[in-house]
Amino acid sequence: MNIRPSFLLLSLVLLVSTLGGVAQTCANGDDTCTANEDTQNQQAADPRRTITIDNLSKYRADIHYDDGRFGKIIQTVPSKGGSPNPISTFVGHRFFVTMHGVREGLVDPTTDEQIFFTVGGDELNDKFIIPKEATTSKTRCKDRYPVCKKEAARGECTNNPGWMIVNCCQSCEEKEGYGHLIDSEVRCTRERLNATKAAFDVGSLDDLFTRWATEEAFVQYEPN
Repeated sequence: MNIRPSFLLLSLVLLVSTLGGVAQTCANGDDTCTANEDTQNQQAADPRRTITIDNLSKYRADIHYDDGRFGKIIQTVPSKGGSPNPISTFVGHRFFVTMHGVREGLVDPTTDEQIFFTVGGDELNDKFIIPKEATTSKTRCKDRYPVCKKEAARGECTNNPGWMIVNCCQSCEEKEGYGHLIDSEVRCTRERLNATKAAFDVGSLDDLFTRWATEEAFVQYEPN
């Protein structure tokens, strides 16, 4: 029996394609196949994506868009299975997660690394998960933002210490040795706050109100 070479070639292509060994090849005149390829090409060229972030942790969480600075909060996700509205975004965008209201990052407890999500190009609609075990860091002196090292390098630990010590403690410790100031009992002493002298002496407020009530100079302020 003679078997045509073209038949053998077609059989081989079908077999390999079934096994997932090669990508689909469109035959001439196959409009359906061509349309599928066009759709795939359009999806690859379009950077727009839609994501959802489900929260399985015990913490109510804030989702921040990583803008290269200190982030922009875009939504809050309820705890224990909360799922917010979808987020319209683009390939390459990155998001980070903090405990609601305090900007204290939620971390993977096995690595102590803050949780980030980066939008890939494979799926038009993607889902990210804040894991059940996500928690706050046990490291007291820790950076809350990726930009902290840059801020410390340009002198912000000295120029704006109150904010930087709390939010960029690790970078301020490496740059200036200020990490110990994360302890409020050290950071907020009267000497550091330049408040060693009392604003009012004992009894001075009583004297002030007595003057207001009795001296002639203040009669003009008597309410009608």
